[in-house]
Amino acid sequence: MDWQFWLAWLTGPEGCPWRYGLAGLLGAVVNCALEDKPIVLPRLRGNRLELGFLGNLATCFVVAQIADHSFQSAFLAALAGTMILRSLKRRIERACAEEMERGKRGDE
Repeated sequence: MDWQFWLAWLTGPEGCPWRYGLAGLLGAVVNCALEDKPIVLPRLRGNRLELGFLGNLATCFVVAQIADHSFQSAFLAALAGTMILRSLKRRIERACAEEMERGKRGDE
């Protein structure tokens, strides 16, 4: 099998999951580059598992598979979707921290 066979397979309907997975991988790498963060492997910190790049990659892969109309839309969904999720996570963590502070002040 030559490269033309694989290119035809990848651009055909049976190659869609792989093509969108590639878009998700590219989105994960670009996300790391835009945030000036190194690609970090998963690690344990105390009792906490930090997924690092693999968590970003899994998120980008799933988002790219959901937005599977074309390679471009899958890539943009992976890129923008993870940025939106990260921003939402920060807001939720900030709101929880503020509520915990209010609860501590109210208990005193």
